Amino acid sequence: MTLLSQFTLDQLQLFVTVAEGGSFSEAARRLDRVQSSVSHSVAQLERHLGVLLFDRSSRKPQLTDAGQILLKQAYQILSQSHQMQQQAQILQKGHEPHLSVVLDMIAPLHWISQSLIAVQNQYPDTTWQVHTEMLDAIAQRVLKRSAQLGITGWLHPSQQRLLASEPLGKVDFVYVVAPQHALARIKPPVPRVELNAYIHLNVTDRSADNPHLPEAKQWQMADLSTLVHFIKAGFGWGFLPLHLVKGDLEQGSLVSLELNSHPPSFELKLIYLKTEPPGPVGLALAQRLKQEALRHL
Repeated sequence: MTLLSQFTLDQLQLFVTVAEGGSFSEAARRLDRVQSSVSHSVAQLERHLGVLLFDRSSRKPQLTDAGQILLKQAYQILSQSHQMQQQAQILQKGHEPHLSVVLDMIAPLHWISQSLIAVQNQYPDTTWQVHTEMLDAIAQRVLKRSAQLGITGWLHPSQQRLLASEPLGKVDFVYVVAPQHALARIKPPVPRVELNAYIHLNVTDRSADNPHLPEAKQWQMADLSTLVHFIKAGFGWGFLPLHLVKGDLEQGSLVSLELNSHPPSFELKLIYLKTEPPGPVGLALAQRLKQEALRHL
């Protein structure tokens, strides 16, 4: 009997979940299992492998040196199993039965939604899940496989080793403030020192493991719609996608601020794991997004 036949994927998943959760009870809670069953399965895995994965001498189990090494391999085996299952589903149906996409909040939804509708009509059997995030949270969802495709305006250089990216087009930004705000009365160009004297409203990066407290002149909001509401109410200034506030600028409920330098643009990118390129549905969506981006960006 080979070593691989002596343990199961379920045991590996329990091992990983205990390591991530920090305790057998937390792993049981996450997986909706009985704690004694989790402990027994991990102990069986240890017997099959011939090494202790956890030091149980303290209140919470700690990974042993062997456990730390084997945890990496457990991740790899589970990932390969997931890829195999996904590929089998694609081969069975000829296309992805389910596709999860995460969108940057700065992305123009009007043409992205048209792309999604067109591809859904082409592949009506595919079910969809669409998330919205900001900043690094988009790439993190793809890296953690909670989304297969991402559309982001920000990608850290360190992530480019794992993520493939395809350009879609640029999103223009603008500095905005309410017409009743003191900054709106300053003759342009507005000096940066004046801008920094007032509250800057921005969106929280939800991917941060240890989020730091905002600076004294910064207020952090959960999403762009809340951010725009507070800016229009006169709480402070913001740096927002032009397409999002174009109507407010035309109606006069917001005014743009001219600085000495032009506000930067952000390149929207379609991202996915290099090891898990999109199937037929994902490829169709990528092609449609590129076509729509050429028309609108």
